[in-house]
Amino acid sequence: MGGSSAGLRQLLKSSELAGFMNENEHMNMEVYLKRGRHPYISQTYINGYVKEVPLRMKNKEDCFKHITMANEEFGRRPMDHNQHRVLGNPSIQIQGGWNTNEDRWQNYPKHLMEAKPSPPVSYFEPKPLKEVRDKKKNSDYFTKFMRKKFPLDHSVGTIGGTI
Repeated sequence: MGGSSAGLRQLLKSSELAGFMNENEHMNMEVYLKRGRHPYISQTYINGYVKEVPLRMKNKEDCFKHITMANEEFGRRPMDHNQHRVLGNPSIQIQGGWNTNEDRWQNYPKHLMEAKPSPPVSYFEPKPLKEVRDKKKNSDYFTKFMRKKFPLDHSVGTIGGTI
């Protein structure tokens, strides 16, 4: 039988994969048959990172290489180093040589362990509260004008009045 999954089918039948899975008990492998689909590996890591690697047209050795690479990965993308190559230098640097005697990764930061001084406690008398008064309402200009009482001059323009 040929096809794109021939190499993966040979690997699943081999004793190499069984021995590899017995050595690496922390790995879980689930195999599903999906007709009409190309084979792939879906890797789910503890931190939630999911990576899918296609195994289409790969031979047995390449499929096994991808499975071992999945076991050796951390479950995240590689860290950026600001476009500079990371090189190890055996000579002593200006900052000092590489020291492997101290276990720097297991030490908790000392500045977080120190007790922080609390601000001094002082009591002060608060100011008395002001009385809250209702605001004086300014009525509308036209309403105010209409309510205004004007003195009437009865001598001008009256009908039947005395002149």
